[in-house]
Amino acid sequence: MAQDYARLERLASEVGSLSPEASKREEFRKTWLRVRFRTSYRVLSVELAARRRCSMGRLAHLTELVANLSADTENAMERLQMESAARGPANSPFNS
Repeated sequence: MAQDYARLERLASEVGSLSPEASKREEFRKTWLRVRFRTSYRVLSVELAARRRCSMGRLAHLTELVANLSADTENAMERLQMESAARGPANSPFNS
């Protein structure tokens, strides 16, 4: 799950770098998601290492954080595509 989250973070960063419209709010949201994911992941890892039973709620929470980042990235890609279409093919960041 941590690897999936890391891959999504890299993709989100790449998409964000292509969008000149990336807002501070979106960047803060990504940072906050990263902090929440890493904290929850560490707690779950410690519980598993201590052979404690982990709750399905913790696993569901981690899955939800991955899904949130995925949805945010998908939305950013759609916005980027719309911005690119509005600018026209000559000014598209995909032509760089």
